[in-house]
Amino acid sequence: MPAEIDLSQLPRLASREALGGELLWVDAERRMAAARYQPPASLANPIGSLQGGFALAMLDDLSGAVTWFSCGEKLFSTAQLSANFLKAAPMGEPLLGEGRVIHSGRRQAVVEAELKRESDSAVLIRATMLNIFFRP
Repeated sequence: MPAEIDLSQLPRLASREALGGELLWVDAERRMAAARYQPPASLANPIGSLQGGFALAMLDDLSGAVTWFSCGEKLFSTAQLSANFLKAAPMGEPLLGEGRVIHSGRRQAVVEAELKRESDSAVLIRATMLNIFFRP
């Protein structure tokens, strides 16, 4: 299996599209992935930045892609997600997500991910996800 995944062969995910997202690349061998999100105006909070729950959904989306391809395409569920909101995520500007599996075993995988402004790579949110594999 090639390390980098052919994204043209993947099904479209309505949840990713609702977030304005697209996978840019997934490298199963390096256990890393990246995505770009252009959140629609409907995801803004009352002060005009990206509502935090939608930002976390973006990182969870990215975590799902990297976990699936890097850990043997096993079914799993996110069991825990912790995040640090460092800066407000602006609306009207593309955001880049980068994630990597930092540990995986028979029962779980741990993923670290960041959401950044595309314009200057400023880190907006850092998150760690614990993904639990379903038993066969």
